[in-house]
Amino acid sequence: MRVPERLLLALAVAVLAPGTSVSAQHSGGSSVVSVKSGVYTTVQAQRGSDVYALKCRSCHTPETHTGLIFDTWWGGKLVYDLFEYVQERMPKNEPGSLTPEESVDVIAYIFRMNKLPTGTEELSTDVALLRKIRIDKAK
Repeated sequence: MRVPERLLLALAVAVLAPGTSVSAQHSGGSSVVSVKSGVYTTVQAQRGSDVYALKCRSCHTPETHTGLIFDTWWGGKLVYDLFEYVQERMPKNEPGSLTPEESVDVIAYIFRMNKLPTGTEELSTDVALLRKIRIDKAK
């Protein structure tokens, strides 16, 4: 095999490797999709706003979860990483007390605060699905 053929083969393997595509639908396949494709609903974000007001606002302000701070902490990571962080460490005064549903609702609210687009399906608590959604920088 000549060098150009090896290069093409290597590129083909890299492109076709699981988890590298960003064009998959939110609910299917093994590919990664962006939060910019709309992975939560308006209703879910409203529930998250309610949870945030009751369990998060005493320690956090919206500014700590938006803009450059959000992009620096979470840009390029998977939604699963944020979900795991919220599930294990929040709220600060009672870590691990949020239900998985409350956690994804709060994450949906954080996405709304960052002006990320909504979609037609709610953000799932399914860990396998959360590992297939990448958090792109909001701006």
